[in-house]
This record gives sequence, C-alpha cells and structure tokens, in this order.
Amino acid sequence: MISAREVAYGLYGAYRLAHLDPRGMDYFDDSPLGFWRSFHAALIAAPAYAILVVIHVVDAAEAGIHIQHGWFHLILVESLAYAIGVFAFPLVMFHFTAALDRGDRYLGFIVAYNWAAVIQIGLFLPVTAAISAGLVPGAFGSVLWLAAFLLILFYAGYVARTALRIGSLEAAGVVFVDLSLSFAISWVANGLR
Repeated sequence: MISAREVAYGLYGAYRLAHLDPRGMDYFDDSPLGFWRSFHAALIAAPAYAILVVIHVVDAAEAGIHIQHGWFHLILVESLAYAIGVFAFPLVMFHFTAALDRGDRYLGFIVAYNWAAVIQIGLFLPVTAAISAGLVPGAFGSVLWLAAFLLILFYAGYVARTALRIGSLEAAGVVFVDLSLSFAISWVANGLR
C-alpha cells in the first residue's frame, strides 16, 4: 500500500514539473517499488476519468446518441479501457526507451508520467465540464479545449524530455506513442459501447 507521504511527494513532483522545474524529478521514488506504487496515481485519477465519461455520455445523449447496451456494459468497457491504457503505455515505453538507449531511466520516467497524469486530468476535467455545462460560449469553448489539449501535450513532452534526458524530437515521439495508444484504445472502447 502507498503512504500519504508518497502520494504527496508524487503529486508535488508532478506539480513542480508542470512549472517546468526539472527538480520535480527529485520527489519521485524511481526504485522498482516506487515504480509499482506510482500506478496508484491511476486510482487517484479514476474518479475524474469517470466524470469525463459521464460528461461524454450526457453530451452524446443530448446529441441523440444513446447507450446501446446499458450502463453496466458501459462501465465495464470504460473500466477495461482505462486499465488497459494505464498499463499499455508503460509496456510499450519499456521497448521504446531501450531503443532510445534510455532504458536506465525507464523506471523514473514511468513514475513521473504516472503522477503527471493526475495533473493532466486535473486540468482537462474542469475545462471539459465548463464547456459541457455551457459556461463557455461555443467558439471560445473549442479554443479553450484546444489550448488545454496543447498544454497537456507540451507538459507530457516536458516530462518525457526531463525524465529521459532526451531531445525535443524524441520527446515528441514519446507523446505521439502515448496519443496513438490512447486514441486506439478509445476507438475500440467506443466500438464496444
């Protein structure tokens, strides 16, 4: 089990990286045990992810698209998609970091990336909720969503660049792999709904 102190350190490290402070890496436990414990970040982010799914379903229902197989099926599909997403990226990155000759930095990178996901969803949820609730006018909502998305991509790239000590081009490749996996998993999940 992870301690409250480890959670606080993980979140604070991710927060420091969000402020472009490379010393944020100092707050992560990059040992094998710290690696496995960093997956608790997915549990912390799960309620926010669930709210995003509900927002998506409500928006779809308002557009005339309804759940075909019921709520239990939707919850099962989304839960599996979330779990697959949490573990697919680290598995792919194990090989990707080896190809970049950065295998020695793999554990610290995944630890940082896992905790950074909490910061990312912490930004994306309020933006999505505000747009869905109609608190942001239509065109501005699209611009705000795009700005949040680009900021998240930049942050993910910064985490990759800092944790792996790689250049911007390689970091962009890491973000591309993450996006590609996320879109593929979402596409399959949407087909199963």
